[in-house]
Amino acid sequence: MFDLLVTETNRYAAQVLANKIDTLKLHSRVNNWKNVDTSEMRAFISILFVMGLSKKPSYESYWSRWQRHFQPDREVSVDESMIAYKSQTGLLQYMPNKPHKWGIKSWGLADSRTGYMWNWQVYTGRQEGGRPHGLTYEVVTSLCQPLYGKGHHVYMDNFFISPTLFQELSDNQTGACGTLRAYRLDVPQPVKDARPKAGDDPHLFRDNEFLYITWTEKRKVNLLTSIHNGSCFFKRVRSKASPNCFREVRKPKAVQLYSQHMGGVDLADKQLQYNMVLHRCCRWWKKVFLYLMELSFNNALVIFKAANPGKRVNSEKFTLVIATKFLEGYDRLGVVKPGHPAASLERPARLTARHFPGKTQENKNKGKMSCNDCVVCSNRTARRHQTTFICKSCNVYMCPVPCFERYHSLVNYRITCNPGLHD
Repeated sequence: MFDLLVTETNRYAAQVLANKIDTLKLHSRVNNWKNVDTSEMRAFISILFVMGLSKKPSYESYWSRWQRHFQPDREVSVDESMIAYKSQTGLLQYMPNKPHKWGIKSWGLADSRTGYMWNWQVYTGRQEGGRPHGLTYEVVTSLCQPLYGKGHHVYMDNFFISPTLFQELSDNQTGACGTLRAYRLDVPQPVKDARPKAGDDPHLFRDNEFLYITWTEKRKVNLLTSIHNGSCFFKRVRSKASPNCFREVRKPKAVQLYSQHMGGVDLADKQLQYNMVLHRCCRWWKKVFLYLMELSFNNALVIFKAANPGKRVNSEKFTLVIATKFLEGYDRLGVVKPGHPAASLERPARLTARHFPGKTQENKNKGKMSCNDCVVCSNRTARRHQTTFICKSCNVYMCPVPCFERYHSLVNYRITCNPGLHD
């Protein structure tokens, strides 16, 4: 993953430089661009994780991989999610019932118990040619397809559910349950006509392996399930009108189990809020990347808890451990701070300017070329080595191979000369 990030980052930078080469200002920071490597990318991700631990008002103040490492429980849920975003993009959506009303819509399949995001895809808008069975049918089937034949139970809300979708899941040994919009195609007429009152027994209608349940407490609920029966239980709920402020309600077990297992994607979104990276972006793809990175962190935390049952896990300490691991191998030497840094931290000019080798023009007696000790490999106490080559920019004596390259690329460039050094 990090190799891919490095490759695409450097490729994007090359495209930007090529497109703006004639319009860049003299002091534009783009002129100072240098290709990144894996250690720098890991360090950047580490900083993003740590930024999530301490939220500041500004920067200056401070997918298949998921499926390979975790097997969800039998109960999973499918739902939509919103990546908060307000800048211009063709993917921008408005959903007034979501906490983030503006953003990029995505679909997710999550483990109901832990909130592990097992499968995910972004909504890219309408497709040419349309969809034969509708958008929601294709979303659910594409998310659930890797789970086919394993006996999972998928919970979803009335935005997704249709009898046609349930038949597809049933044909692939996958159970399903969720609330239903009665006006959907292929919904039996008795279900559309059912209007039980509060306190009445639920209306049940069996259609082959599917069970339709219509039940009213505060408002009518239509439920479609292929994994439950019509059994009920008595539940104690609050009621101001009752003498002891409580009353018993006869509730279908299927409705209770739906409420229990539906919130996998919402649980994942909730857990993201605890250590969300503070990163304002003008590019939608950066926002999506950061969202996926946060989901990956949450999934990693779920895996760690599953591998260490009974162990208390602090998410902040877990973040710091990951950030520290990402920083391993990152060389901080040579990085210059803005402003007026101390002289010891300044990057020497020999490592940044343009340099060309040449021969000294000074002459000694008898017309011979002048020579002097190599600044890299010569050591008067161990092994002295003299050369006639110099760097034209630095005006320093050094051997062409390998001393010239060491002097202009390494902070600690000194080396002791040996018989095979200049071969």
